[in-house]
Amino acid sequence: MLTMFDPAMKNTFRVLLAVFFTGSFQFLSAQPTEWCGTMQNVQRQIDNNPALLQQFENFKNQMSEYAQNHTSGSRAGGTQIYIPVVFHIVHNGDAIGTGENIPDAQVYSQIDALNRDYNAQDPDRVNIPSVFQNLAANIDVKFCLAKFDEDGNPTTGIIRHQFANASWDEDVDIDNTLKPATNWDKNKFLNIWSVRMGGTLLSSGVLAYSSFPLFSPADKDGVVARYQTIGATTSFPRAKTVTHEVGHWL
Repeated sequence: MLTMFDPAMKNTFRVLLAVFFTGSFQFLSAQPTEWCGTMQNVQRQIDNNPALLQQFENFKNQMSEYAQNHTSGSRAGGTQIYIPVVFHIVHNGDAIGTGENIPDAQVYSQIDALNRDYNAQDPDRVNIPSVFQNLAANIDVKFCLAKFDEDGNPTTGIIRHQFANASWDEDVDIDNTLKPATNWDKNKFLNIWSVRMGGTLLSSGVLAYSSFPLFSPADKDGVVARYQTIGATTSFPRAKTVTHEVGHWL
């Protein structure tokens, strides 16, 4: 049986986050090379709005409770879920296939990688430490480029946006400027932004970051990644950066 993505179904996948919340949880301290910027993004939001701390604590508690009551195989033989994905390719005037205005083929290879990694087809599975082997599973999720936009019009699922920015230097600029201007309905699509990072994001080593379910505002939901990490590239041949961040998003 096949079904399309329903945001409520993200509850089904929360066991994937169980390892992330195992043991005592602490916010990640600032490090010079912290390639996943998800927790730094959360910490910034809480620093700016301390009331969000309780919301995040509630989110953690729900994750822990779900992990305790579900096993990694709880969806075995269940409904396959299709998640429409829209890639926002952000550039400042480059020709398609040049610089951060990446070619379609790079996006296609990222979709292939997501489907490989989330359906137990990654050959690297043999390297999973034995303590985590029982958590590895085929979760019956199929990622596909969106075929129709929010208004029902045909689309390739690859949307190119030209901005004046030569680079995006802070996550706050991405979250408060780029995302609200370009995002598609989070209840219908997974938004992935491909950008050229600079400034603090570049110097700190961040490759990508994601929103969490039940925490981020609707117009900030999705994954942001350096354009070099999208798909199978020379520097990132296994395309696992976005796979990792989508795990946070699920």
